[in-house]
Amino acid sequence: MSNRLNLSATRSNLLRIKEELEFAREGYELLEQKREVLVAEVIGMLESLRKSKKEVEEILNKAYRSFEQTSVILGMKKVSQITLAACSREKIQVSDRSIMGVVIPIVNYSRENMLCNIYGFQGTSASLDKTVHLFCSSLKKLAKLAELEVSLIRLATELKKTQRRANALNYLFIPQYSETIKYLENTLEEKERQELFQLKRAKNIHHKNN
Repeated sequence: MSNRLNLSATRSNLLRIKEELEFAREGYELLEQKREVLVAEVIGMLESLRKSKKEVEEILNKAYRSFEQTSVILGMKKVSQITLAACSREKIQVSDRSIMGVVIPIVNYSRENMLCNIYGFQGTSASLDKTVHLFCSSLKKLAKLAELEVSLIRLATELKKTQRRANALNYLFIPQYSETIKYLENTLEEKERQELFQLKRAKNIHHKNN
């Protein structure tokens, strides 16, 4: 089954289709370059994401174990009272950057004081300090993990779109236009041969009559 466009065999159509085919090929090359960059970014980010997830899991596991120990030492009632007195000092700023036209976030986490919670030392323990420190430390890692996850989703989504567009050009558009050009060229050549033949025949008839 023919995949060519249904066009009249004219020089203007042939020139137009050739220009569009050249444009499509250039577009395909650009999409392939973009795809390669995105693939490299996604692969690198996947490794960073795996590392970040591992770090978050490790520090949260330590934090919850420390919390359980603190609850045993101080009692849940005391820990709850201290929690009510907690004062959050975190700051999160989100900016962005672009990779091949894909906007991805940059998450900056900071806090004003060394401990994100302020509480009195009376009736507390070193175990509580450790717990607070671990949970506070996990916040920066969680911010980085969120940045990586959102970035990876956006890059992977754009990679799929880029791959679909490249495939459409390579397997549909370019073959269709190439076949159309071949058809137009063959048809025009055949017309020229017929016109030349008719011209020669007319000349021969003219010579015979004279």
